[in-house]
Amino acid sequence: MALAELDASRATSQLLCATADFLANAIHRSDGPRNPGVERLVLLLGIHPTAATAKVYAVLSAALLAKAEASKPQARMLLAHLASTEAFSQPFLECIKLNLSSTATKRDKLGATLSLECIIAVAKKRNTPLSLHECVPFLAQITESDALRDNESGHRIETRLTLLAATNAFDIVSLPQEPTPNLAHPLASLLNFTRSYVNGSRLLSVAMDLALECLDKENVKPDLIHTIATAFHPNMKRNSTTKCKNLLADAAQRDAADASALIIFAAVFAQRTTDDFVHILSLDSTIERTLNQILIQNVLAPPYSSAGVLAIEFWYTLISGETAKRAQLRIQDFLICLDKPVLDTSASRIATILDRILLIDPIFILSNLFSKVDSGYESTRGPTLSVFSHLARILMELPGPERAQLCSFGVFSILADQLIARLEMDELWATSLALFRQMDASMLIPKLCRSLDFSSSRSLVSENMLASLLSQSSFAPEAWTSFLEFIRSAAFGTASDSSTPSIKTPTDIRQLPKAPHISVKDSEATLSHLIELSGRIAAAMNPLLWPTVIPSLLAKSYGCPEDAISVRFIAVLTPHWTSKESVAAVLASIMAFMSSQPRLTEDLVDSDELGRLLFARLNPLLILKMIPISALDAFYLIDTTHQMQRLLSELGTRIESLLEYDKVGMLSAEVLAHLPVAEVLPLLVRKLKYNQAPKLVASYLYTACHLVSAHSSVQSQVAEEVTPLVMAVLVELLRGQQDDSATEKLQMGCIEYLALCVQSCRVVNANEFSDSGAKIQEIESDDDLTSYSGFDAVLYLLLDVLAFGGLRVGSCDLPLWAARVVDDVNRDADALLLVPALSTTMANVLTTCVKRILSASDIGVTIKKLRNLARVATPSLNEAIQYGCDNGGRISGMYSVAAASLQTFFHFFFSLKDRATFLIADVVDACLISLRSKNALVQMTALKVLGAALSLPSSSFQKSLNEQIFSSIKLTVDELATSTLAMSVEVKELACKISDAFA
Repeated sequence: MALAELDASRATSQLLCATADFLANAIHRSDGPRNPGVERLVLLLGIHPTAATAKVYAVLSAALLAKAEASKPQARMLLAHLASTEAFSQPFLECIKLNLSSTATKRDKLGATLSLECIIAVAKKRNTPLSLHECVPFLAQITESDALRDNESGHRIETRLTLLAATNAFDIVSLPQEPTPNLAHPLASLLNFTRSYVNGSRLLSVAMDLALECLDKENVKPDLIHTIATAFHPNMKRNSTTKCKNLLADAAQRDAADASALIIFAAVFAQRTTDDFVHILSLDSTIERTLNQILIQNVLAPPYSSAGVLAIEFWYTLISGETAKRAQLRIQDFLICLDKPVLDTSASRIATILDRILLIDPIFILSNLFSKVDSGYESTRGPTLSVFSHLARILMELPGPERAQLCSFGVFSILADQLIARLEMDELWATSLALFRQMDASMLIPKLCRSLDFSSSRSLVSENMLASLLSQSSFAPEAWTSFLEFIRSAAFGTASDSSTPSIKTPTDIRQLPKAPHISVKDSEATLSHLIELSGRIAAAMNPLLWPTVIPSLLAKSYGCPEDAISVRFIAVLTPHWTSKESVAAVLASIMAFMSSQPRLTEDLVDSDELGRLLFARLNPLLILKMIPISALDAFYLIDTTHQMQRLLSELGTRIESLLEYDKVGMLSAEVLAHLPVAEVLPLLVRKLKYNQAPKLVASYLYTACHLVSAHSSVQSQVAEEVTPLVMAVLVELLRGQQDDSATEKLQMGCIEYLALCVQSCRVVNANEFSDSGAKIQEIESDDDLTSYSGFDAVLYLLLDVLAFGGLRVGSCDLPLWAARVVDDVNRDADALLLVPALSTTMANVLTTCVKRILSASDIGVTIKKLRNLARVATPSLNEAIQYGCDNGGRISGMYSVAAASLQTFFHFFFSLKDRATFLIADVVDACLISLRSKNALVQMTALKVLGAALSLPSSSFQKSLNEQIFSSIKLTVDELATSTLAMSVEVKELACKISDAFA
């Protein structure tokens, strides 16, 4: 039947089998050199492998056993083809055995090789049932074949065995439950089967390839030295010490590259104790030197060799069992290889060896390795850096258990010391950074911080490394808390105490001594440097990392709330916590702390003798106070979790609780002012309008004061909503005329609020105008105002009340709400009693404002603001002085208005000094009026103001006045000094001194 006529798509299995049988018979009948039936059967089985029937295999078996050699090549061709398909069966394996048997006693290389090819093909099929133990008999037959006893065939066998070992079909490592005889270890069995025809070097290569496959198996690490060496020299244990020495001496005479020498050394070492082996080596120093050379040469020999693997295992096992001194000497000999160039592959192997022996003596190994890095010889330095690069890569890729073991032996700590000492080496920077990221931050960060020397340029390198580590996402949280712990320790002089236990969690707080171990000066200097460094690092940090760091830092701070250093540290970081995610992280932590705090009771407060409870309640509030207000406002716009409302409630509870600590209540009121105005202002208005308790009113007035300072961008809203309520509170206080601490506190709160409004208004903060003109009532600011708004309206409301409503400052009217405040005062039935007190209070507000402006650190801005305020306030002050002096005799409290206004002038002169010459003319007019009054307080205050004016350069005072005014004021002072015009002895004495000053 012609194969081309066969329609395979429609043929039945019976037809296919019949076809295969027909072709098999054709093969059997033909003894010719070429039988077309073989080719057709091969083609058929290539299309339909399942068509191979028992008859096909029987024909193959008969052909393989036939005496006629002509049919065997054709049968083997078919056998090879079947091996490449999935048609594996027991008959097929039997055919392989027959083929092996037919070549066992003949030099039939082709037949033996074909059998091995079939075995390899079967082994590469993952689903085959063939195991190593089933394969051993085939290998045994191969080794008995005369055809494979020459080196060429041996090399083929070596290659095939390597392929065999590389497949996943064989279970090379696992042994059966009941091992068969002569099969104690699969690797040893293979060696025993092959050592008779393959020379030592090739056999070792094959064995090590198999061993490497074993090492790749999970949880399996066979004793390579014992297995391999015993397979070659199984009786070393029985030999005497002298005979073993002679064997080693003989091996020492061989070429170091000859694997047989290595195997002899390994065989002796594997079958005798370490002490015995070391004793044998000590009998002849030449043997030990040769062994070191053999080991090192095989380890470094390129390309990567099986002998190298055995050498590594041998060397590692040897030094692991030696004394520390002998191990150090052997390691030192090994590191000599870095004194000459090494290939990258050799560098990798050296690094692998160093990794394995690090636990033996990490200090010795690393110090010797880095001493070569410090070498001035590039021929040594280059190879060492290459090896260290590979070693670093190995250490970074270690699994968790092995990393933990190295940490427990202090390897990473020693390595960190070596690297930190060499941070200035550019070649090590990237590797050091990568390694540092893998280390324990609580161990590394203190070491790195101790290398900071703020007096030298080297400190910059350490700072850069510290900044890099603190900015790494996975490393940052633990690194920042470790950094904080170091700063706390450094401030107390205990940062160098290496015996202090590591801090593992944010809430694990290191206990500090009661008093610093260093001077206060040194402590503050160290702390200032580190805090400043923290701020610089924080400024350069990626904002996206802060949400991962914040919870740990806040937990650390809250865990030790009485620690001022933690708060100071966080204070330099919070300006950079501006992202919405950062604010969310802060609020989440703070709310967790605050909500977990117990409700205060009298017993709880009384029991807090050390103040720890107080600090615990203050700590979250201090953190909140540091968060930028702009960041809180931005977060409020996207807050869907109502965090602000919850926080508002918590703060309100602390403000209004009768048992709450006063400091906590005040700080809560201050923090409340930092929250978004949209939430705070309605609450503040409600509390000021309907609350009658003086303590609560004072607390919310405190909030109002900080609201003015915190939210300058919403002046109009705050001024319009809060100022009328503050003025109403002030009127009620003045009407009540109560003289107690609570009333005084409330009154000071009102004054502070108004003073802050004046200090923050645009008029006071405008660009300073020129000195031209003696009396200027209006400031030309950059703003094109059509009406006084915001805090400007508060200023002009204050000046209007100060001047008894008789003076309107500026060219435009007060806003409706401000005008209504003034009208309400004027319409009050007790106006004549209240207005003087209100006017006096307004003068006190101006004085308070002058003091507040003077406390600013920027002297240039301070002078500008004071001059602006003085120019605006002078007309109202003069009006108040004139009106107070004129009506002082008939209306109670009017002299106090004049005295308070003069006191404001005094503070202007005291603050502005030589920059106050523009005020002299106006002040002298007010002083002339005041000195002629019938009130001692007014006269005394006027003389003080005049004295302050005279303290200016004399030419300035006289030039600012015309001759008539100068003579008039001088005459008035002289009269006070010499006549009964003075209303008290003190006035007369001061007038005498002022008169002398004129002279």
